[in-house]
Amino acid sequence: MWFLALKQLLARKRQTLFVIGGVLLGTAAYVLISGIMLGFQGYLITKLIDNDGHIHIAAKEENITRYSLDEALFGGQVLVDWKKFPSGRRDHAKIEHPSGWFELLDNDPRVLAYSPQINVQTLAQRGVISISARVVGVDPTKQERVTNINSYIQNGRLSDIGKAGNRIILGKQLMLKLGANVNENITLSTGKGAALSFRVVNYFETGTRAVDQGVIYAALADAQKLNRTPSQITDISVKLADVTEAKNVANGYARFSTDYVQSWDEENQSVFSVFRMQTAIRYIMSLSILLVAAFGIYNILNVIVTQKRKEVGILRSMGFTGQDVSRLFLYQGIVFGVFGGVFGVIIGYGACRLAGTYQIGDPLGTGISSLVVSYDIQIYLNALALAIGASVVAGWVPARGAGKLNPIDIIRSDG
Repeated sequence: MWFLALKQLLARKRQTLFVIGGVLLGTAAYVLISGIMLGFQGYLITKLIDNDGHIHIAAKEENITRYSLDEALFGGQVLVDWKKFPSGRRDHAKIEHPSGWFELLDNDPRVLAYSPQINVQTLAQRGVISISARVVGVDPTKQERVTNINSYIQNGRLSDIGKAGNRIILGKQLMLKLGANVNENITLSTGKGAALSFRVVNYFETGTRAVDQGVIYAALADAQKLNRTPSQITDISVKLADVTEAKNVANGYARFSTDYVQSWDEENQSVFSVFRMQTAIRYIMSLSILLVAAFGIYNILNVIVTQKRKEVGILRSMGFTGQDVSRLFLYQGIVFGVFGGVFGVIIGYGACRLAGTYQIGDPLGTGISSLVVSYDIQIYLNALALAIGASVVAGWVPARGAGKLNPIDIIRSDG
């Protein structure tokens, strides 16, 4: 049966090559588009996971109400009649019971490490240059266990800032904008009191523009002193043994806490929304090309069935059943899918290799200077399955029609 199927296809080489070319194009397009999109997505996900913890615990920002001021000003013992209700927000949110979190995280076997932090909005100054930045106060030893920050620091480690001593490590782009160099001093101010002088001991370069232009790492005690909030923390970054469990663990923590608890994927929902849109576009584009190829398969098999009516009649008179005839033409559709799919995967792989060398110059500030391409085996298996599946579906209708042909009717019509 396979021999007959191939013989009929080889008798129409131009049509056969044209249809195989259509399947090949659709398959190669799917491989290339998927490789580029999934490569970019994988790169960003790795950045998100490695540059921060898997779970983020933060103090909720508290709005000021009449009741909170009644308690703060009068101890709740006096009935106060406000002519105008107070409003606004507290100037600094903090985690109220950090020791409780530390005990929980220390005893949770799912937690590999955690790092308490204080995030402070500040104004970095050097001479007449002033730039808004965010100071992240950390215990360097703990922060190094949660993130891979050391891989971005040039000729040093985060521990260079020590436990105290007004030493900082800042983003390279921020350092350049300030016109500062390593071992020089810059001034940091929060507007709550006198500005403090800090020595630049090193710089980091993550490749993410927003981080490199706006983040400064300092020792936890130094950042607390700068903010005039001793012993307070605003955030806890948590690293888990299994990153895929981040959402479940975060939801479990959130049930018994008033603090803000979210997993890394929940905090980056906007990024994943873009990923879902990219996936939809990827399938629409690839399936559109395969649909055109499938339509070509349908047409050519219809033509073959029409032109081979006499041969079908002869086969039926020789004892071939309708199912045998259907399989004959269905096999031809499978041949289109297999050859087009296999060569499409090969060409798609070559196109991915070529795309990986293309320089894009990091227009989004993500640290990508060339296209990042994924070579996940699942991409190629999916492409092959789509090619063969589309060919089988396209070939099934004419094959079914050929199987229903009656040899007596064929002889009468041809006679």
